[in-house]
Amino acid sequence: MKNKILTAMTLLGGIVSSALFANPVPLDFNQLTTQLETKFADLNVPGAQVAVFDDKNILWQNHFGFADSAKQTPVSDNTLFRAGSTTKTFVGLAIMQLVNQGKFTLQDDVLQLEPRLLINNAWQNTDPVRVIHLLEHSAGLDDMHFRNFYNVSEPDITILDAVNRDAASLRVRWQPGSRHAYSNPGYGILGHLIELYSGQSFEHYITEHVLLPLGITQCHLNSSNIPEADLSAGFVDGEAVAFRQIYLRSAGNLHCTAAGLAQLGSWLLSRGQTDSVPYVNPQTIQQMEQPESTLAAKQGLAYGYAKAIYHATRNGREWLGHNGGIDGFLTSYAYNRDLNLGYAVMINSSSASMRQIVDTITQLLAQNAPLPDATLLPIDLENLDGYYRVSNERNQIFAGISFSTAVAKLTTSGSTLVVAPLLGDASEYVYLGQGQFAKAGEGFAKVSVIGNTVEGFAIDLDGDYLIKTSFLSAWLPLIMLGFIFSVFLLTLCYAPVWCINALRGKLTSRQQLWLRLMPLLTVLCLVAVISALFNLSLFETAYINWQTLTIYIGSLAFAISSAIALWLVMRALKTESSCFARYFTVVSVISANFLAVYCYHFDYLGLALWQW
Repeated sequence: MKNKILTAMTLLGGIVSSALFANPVPLDFNQLTTQLETKFADLNVPGAQVAVFDDKNILWQNHFGFADSAKQTPVSDNTLFRAGSTTKTFVGLAIMQLVNQGKFTLQDDVLQLEPRLLINNAWQNTDPVRVIHLLEHSAGLDDMHFRNFYNVSEPDITILDAVNRDAASLRVRWQPGSRHAYSNPGYGILGHLIELYSGQSFEHYITEHVLLPLGITQCHLNSSNIPEADLSAGFVDGEAVAFRQIYLRSAGNLHCTAAGLAQLGSWLLSRGQTDSVPYVNPQTIQQMEQPESTLAAKQGLAYGYAKAIYHATRNGREWLGHNGGIDGFLTSYAYNRDLNLGYAVMINSSSASMRQIVDTITQLLAQNAPLPDATLLPIDLENLDGYYRVSNERNQIFAGISFSTAVAKLTTSGSTLVVAPLLGDASEYVYLGQGQFAKAGEGFAKVSVIGNTVEGFAIDLDGDYLIKTSFLSAWLPLIMLGFIFSVFLLTLCYAPVWCINALRGKLTSRQQLWLRLMPLLTVLCLVAVISALFNLSLFETAYINWQTLTIYIGSLAFAISSAIALWLVMRALKTESSCFARYFTVVSVISANFLAVYCYHFDYLGLALWQW
């Protein structure tokens, strides 16, 4: 059947009409097949499925490679892949159904809908977490912690208990609705609300009220009902990974085919004109595509994460859809309304670049269609130039890293805004008016100036929430950390020198030996921690093992040895005859203590990852 479709499309020249352009967009699916085969080989992707659709049906689909490379089991059009977070669009549709049925509203306080949730919100009295905040990832919740990733011991746990067992991720970090930060626990809560207000398991509800009405019969939310032979194996760097259940099932437990996701995409692209899903109409889908809850959205920015559908840029165009990633698998589906086309792609590797694959597809889909244009205006905003720090970390555990690295300098000139990260390449944006900017070469706004907030002057830049800071605050952490690690490298290089001197009897006192040894031990503790981190897989993070124990003990030992080294330096410095050793030791010890204080501030000392 696939070959017949391919032959027919080739004979017809692969012509698909675009609703908004006078010239049709030719699609050469033979060329796409060839390019994808090359790309999958280059990226070491064992197997894949790809589908292309318009607002009426699937235009083309194909499969590639192996579902299990060890057994040489080929992928077919019916092979199921783990679809990860693309599950969220189905959950979003289910929530909108319940809203349209009057079960609750998007503005309802989640804790009033379900008081058993362990949400910790310092703004509860004035700014509660609302349903819309969970849908748009703007509640301020942390993303799931390591201990709440994979469920290997509690097969019957409820979604409510799965959410609450990671109560630390339910602490609201900033005023709800101020900014976006992707948070899987929010969709765990939404899955529970579906169960609570429908009286059915979320798997059964979505199957009966969303999947089957759409005619999607090859997508499953309960993996226990799937024959093993129908499910592709997953791979990381060419190595097979074990299949593991996840705790937050409603955030990412879908198993599907590319054709199934293409059916969803085609229906969304038509804005539900087929009227097949109860309690969902074209206005509902339009609302799902439009961000509402963040400060940037309230300023009129239409780009961003909406209600389980988000906006992404591919080859200068705006696409709507969702991506998914889970151990061993990557998924993406999206559609473009100007082209009236979309794609769905699923691969059984989580170490490949989905971006390269999607760019290959979207470049062909839009090969002859003009890019959207924008009318540029002179920038009429004040107080915009300066340094900004990203302040919407997805995982709070990485805040210490982003604090020193996720900083950029913004400079305006004429109609152009230049964003120059301290680390990385600069990007240019052009002014469209009303505080909004488009990336140069694109015709749609991705940046919105929010203005003064309680935290300072803020900008939303392609999903990053930037707060203005000073030149000193921007550069000092990065410079200090760079200096500290340079000193630590010199400490390691200096060690063989003084060790040889000690063996030759040139270090005559115990104080001289300890003065050199303690800074080295401090650095070695840090080296042990870093080594353990680089040898730690995501699954192992949630358990006690040599890596997580090394991180826990090594980080504490680093802080303790830093303090002891400082005490020894204060006692023995005057007895040291070597000028270099005296001053270098002071610099090394002060650097270690500065880093220890920095780590303490960001809760990295005594970090028990198995409890995080």
